[in-house]
Amino acid sequence: MCLFSGCDLNSPRRPGPGGRGGDEAKDQASPLHLCCQWGLETVVQTLVEHGAAINARDAEGKTPLHVAIQNQHSSIITLLLCHPGIDLTIRDKSGLTPFATALTYRKQQGSSGYIRQTTNCCRTV
Repeated sequence: MCLFSGCDLNSPRRPGPGGRGGDEAKDQASPLHLCCQWGLETVVQTLVEHGAAINARDAEGKTPLHVAIQNQHSSIITLLLCHPGIDLTIRDKSGLTPFATALTYRKQQGSSGYIRQTTNCCRTV
């Protein structure tokens, strides 16, 4: 894993020489965003433990938490919510916070877990 060879954990995805990679390469997704999208919980845990930017924003202004919620990865949602540096007030380019994103997906299991977890966090503050 490049993690142990000193790579930049927060380097966003970009088009290659000559624009290779198409539109997908323009999303500016960090490795943490991609792992949250793909449901790679162990890799998310490792990236976070090694200092990946928990509140990094992609081209749409989404944080890894927004992405995990959209993709219904409840264990990753919980992992991110437990991080002391998580910022729940960040809005994406559509103006949605992670909580608002969860409400748009509320009928799905991962988002209801997020809503419960957020409620529990609010009670402890």
